[in-house]
Amino acid sequence: MVPALVRAITRFAEQGGACPAVIETVRLPAETGADAAPARPALSAFLDADVRPVRHGTWRSVPEDDALCEAARAALLATSAPGGAA
Repeated sequence: MVPALVRAITRFAEQGGACPAVIETVRLPAETGADAAPARPALSAFLDADVRPVRHGTWRSVPEDDALCEAARAALLATSAPGGAA
């Protein structure tokens, strides 16, 4: 499951355009825990991007960016915790 998850979110981390469905997908590594550690580079890319990776030009851009950052931070924390989800 983890390789498919990484493929699903990497494109959005690199190219932007993350929508609510992507944000929900970014939350999945937090539920998987340390076994999802291979997703860490993609999760970090969401937070390190110079241009926020959410869709731009709508009133939802800021709330979606906040939700994406929160999901990525939670997933990074959980994937770094030995023994599973935090």
